[in-house]
Amino acid sequence: MFYSIVAELDPTNTVAWFEMVSVQADFAAGEPGYDDEATRTYSESMRLTLHFSLILTFENASMLRAAQASSGGLYGYFVRLHPTAFKANGACTMDPRGMAGVMFNTRSSMMSAQNIGWIMKGLAERNNAAIRAATHVRSLRKSKNLPVTLDGYREPRRVAPLERMISLRQG
Repeated sequence: MFYSIVAELDPTNTVAWFEMVSVQADFAAGEPGYDDEATRTYSESMRLTLHFSLILTFENASMLRAAQASSGGLYGYFVRLHPTAFKANGACTMDPRGMAGVMFNTRSSMMSAQNIGWIMKGLAERNNAAIRAATHVRSLRKSKNLPVTLDGYREPRRVAPLERMISLRQG
């Protein structure tokens, strides 16, 4: 339902937003079948993070104008914020089998050349609305005693094994 409202606000991308209604329904339907609680938590948190990222964008007139004026308009902006949302919800720390389950629920139409291009561009960006949204979702889930995702932007720096060996030899 949320994305059908967004479709009214972004008429040039109506078809894509209505497809997003179905995509999000697919993810929600898949969540009860995940064996791992961390995978369910990630999927639920991602859906809420994406929703709230757009709400934050709508609340900020200059951010909204920039999103609308960017490549692909508001929908292109939405796709580009995904990499930040992935990291902000700890995707890099997930069990690969859980991530595969989430990817299994991703429609092949979401892997269009255009979307992949926007995702690639989004990899080079750090979307503050997505980071704020993920933080808010974690806080809300914690207040309801629900499990939360790890914040990929706050996880400690990992030391590579080779770095560790060098530092031990020098110290």
